[in-house]
Amino acid sequence: MVAKPAGKKGAQPNTRQKAIARKKAVVRKKAPAKKKTAVKKKAALGKKTDSTALATALRAARARLRQSEERYDIAMRAMNEGVYDWNVAEGTIFYSDRVVAATGMTAEANSTPQDWRARIHPEDLPAYDKAIRDHFKERTDRFESEYRFQALDGNWRWARQHGIAVRNKAGRVLRVIGSTGDITQLKRIEVALKESEERYALATKAATEGIYDWNVATGELYLSDHARKFWGFPDGPLTNRNWLAHIHPDDYPAYRQAVIDHFQGRTAILEHEMRSKNARGEYCWVHDRGIAVRDKDGRATRLVGATNDITQRKLAEQELRRANDEARDALERQTATADILKVIAASPTDVQPVFDAIARSSNQLIGGFSTAVARVLGETLHLVGFTATTEAGDAMLHSSFPMPVSASRAIGKVILEAVPVRIADTDSDPDVAPRMRELARARGFRSMLIVPLVRADVSIGMISVTRSEPGEFSAHQVELLQTFADQAVIAIENVRLFNETKEALEQQTATSNVLKEISRSTFDLKTVLQSLLDSAMHLSKASTSAMFLPNRDNEYRLAVLSGYGADSALEKALRDN
Repeated sequence: MVAKPAGKKGAQPNTRQKAIARKKAVVRKKAPAKKKTAVKKKAALGKKTDSTALATALRAARARLRQSEERYDIAMRAMNEGVYDWNVAEGTIFYSDRVVAATGMTAEANSTPQDWRARIHPEDLPAYDKAIRDHFKERTDRFESEYRFQALDGNWRWARQHGIAVRNKAGRVLRVIGSTGDITQLKRIEVALKESEERYALATKAATEGIYDWNVATGELYLSDHARKFWGFPDGPLTNRNWLAHIHPDDYPAYRQAVIDHFQGRTAILEHEMRSKNARGEYCWVHDRGIAVRDKDGRATRLVGATNDITQRKLAEQELRRANDEARDALERQTATADILKVIAASPTDVQPVFDAIARSSNQLIGGFSTAVARVLGETLHLVGFTATTEAGDAMLHSSFPMPVSASRAIGKVILEAVPVRIADTDSDPDVAPRMRELARARGFRSMLIVPLVRADVSIGMISVTRSEPGEFSAHQVELLQTFADQAVIAIENVRLFNETKEALEQQTATSNVLKEISRSTFDLKTVLQSLLDSAMHLSKASTSAMFLPNRDNEYRLAVLSGYGADSALEKALRDN
């Protein structure tokens, strides 16, 4: 192996070495150029990628914008409104197509803010201007106004306008951007609804004392304000118990049954009249009318209805009923009295049929079971009329008379004090004597009403009406029977007076006949005596009569006789003696 000689310092390279060095230098110079080209290529690729992403983002933004515009347009159409942009500084205004479509106004008719303002109704313009001023002065967060405007056809329509001011740094308004539209139909509905509510409120107030809604499950009770005020309920929650506490205790059972019947489907509507306490603490008559709200199973879950104060109607009904009762009672008394008068007319001289008629009419008038009429003669009562019950009962009634006035405290009070007496139960009343209690059992009655027959403040008799069941006769029945008894006394007195008048007339007629005979036969004593005897026999209703006169020896001899046959043995014997 031959060693390579060491080079000398400062020796010049040979040609081969120079060539190799030049190649290396070229390589070194070319390498950076390749790297720069790669960087440029990479940068260009990046720019292309960014442009694509931007385009994609722009397309997405445009899509979102279109979607937003569509939503906004749909919303504006739904509200029947459009957008406006009022440039306050320049005095111009822009209206979207929706404004034109919503209001029916053309762009030419509304080219300036003043054009639109000039169409606002004079009555609404002050409120419109105030709303703008308040917003410009930042008293309100937004401008809002409803007003009437005159459409192109000359008719007045309603508009609603909203807006928000755009301000500069100093707070000065530069623009107002908002929406406006035609709300005429909405206003018509609002006005109709308001009028309907007013009519309903007035009708409810006029026809009812309020509305109620009872939640059956929870017991909660809703009452309208008018109902709370009328019935005196305070503010705050209520339950059905609050309402029930106002109902009159006597009327509650029937009301409860009416509610049950309705809930169980036996009645289509709850309809009931009862007494309930109002705000003054007074009971008034109320008409309750309600309908149950039911679930799918038919169970009542709510009861909704109205109450109506019918006190005046009830009072009128009661007054009418009272008047009818009085008229009926008066007619019955007149009928009963007329029956007695008919009896008097049929037998004017016989008082017994009158007593029988009084007994029948009294029983019918009171609706009694049996009746008895007794007359006072001295210190005793004598039966003069009655209505039949059973043979045994009637026999015991007859056997009980004549009855001392002092036979029982009840009868004694009627006769001696001339006042009515009511006996609710003959079995237990201490004023009923044992004999009368036995009579009540025999005739089958348990209660009695006894009224006196009074003439000149003195009892001349009594009428007793009975019922088969125990219980006190009403004050009205007492008054009714006593009035009839007073009329019966008049009828009895009429018979008495008629008989007395008739007797007096007959006496006068008899006297007149005697005087006539005397004037005709001044010297015929026998004719005068015969006329006198005939009159006496007629007055006494005798069938035969005879007159004896003393002779000089003071012996009585037949003077005249009447009623005997000409061939009568008795007449012959009288004449012979």
